[in-house]
Amino acid sequence: MTASLEEYEVFPAARAIEHFVDELSNWYVRRNRRRFWKSETDADKQAAYSTLYTCLLTVTKLIAPMAPFVAEVIYRNLMGLQHADANRQSAAPESVHLARWPEVNTALLDEQLVDDTEALLRAVSLGRAARKNAGLKVRQPLTEMWLRAANVAETAGLRRFEAELRDELNIKAVRYMDASTDMVAYRFKPNLRLVGKKYGKLVPALTAALKDLAGADARAAAHALEAGAPLRLLLEGQELEVLAE
Repeated sequence: MTASLEEYEVFPAARAIEHFVDELSNWYVRRNRRRFWKSETDADKQAAYSTLYTCLLTVTKLIAPMAPFVAEVIYRNLMGLQHADANRQSAAPESVHLARWPEVNTALLDEQLVDDTEALLRAVSLGRAARKNAGLKVRQPLTEMWLRAANVAETAGLRRFEAELRDELNIKAVRYMDASTDMVAYRFKPNLRLVGKKYGKLVPALTAALKDLAGADARAAAHALEAGAPLRLLLEGQELEVLAE
């Protein structure tokens, strides 16, 4: 948001905060209801509330330029500044518009957690879509779910949050498919934006060679790419190395 607003690009900034608030409300708050509502006030419950409080307070500062009055009301409620007497006693700025703009603390970033959670959210979204297409509502439990991740890292992330995945989709077991699974048919196509710059006139031949990969050859190529190895192709006397995105 900071980068966008410094360039006077309001729309990307607004979309970013909209996306964050949607995930905060429909994922974090919903998934942590047990922590919020449990009777004992232990460290786990306090951590859940502290995280939510930090998020909401930061959001009020971020939306202040675009929604000044809503941001002000939320800020004053969060800071306990609803009454004039509280204003005089509190060391916090009495208005969100007097507060400092939030700064990113890179020490708090956990990129692996972000990647694993994004993989989980994609799997949940695809699982819900599959249920909808099959006419099976989420409240109907299913025995198992077959899942095909994009790569080894994504599979590891999904295994990390498998309990959440099963709970979200009401599935009793998750089975992971890899490139050796006969249930999957593979098709390959190049990212023209990338290969066009690198291979130029060889792109049509590359596209045709990838299109011709089928059956066991396609499965072997997919297995190699999953493992991070390049796919080697001989085109017009030149060997090319192709990697998965």
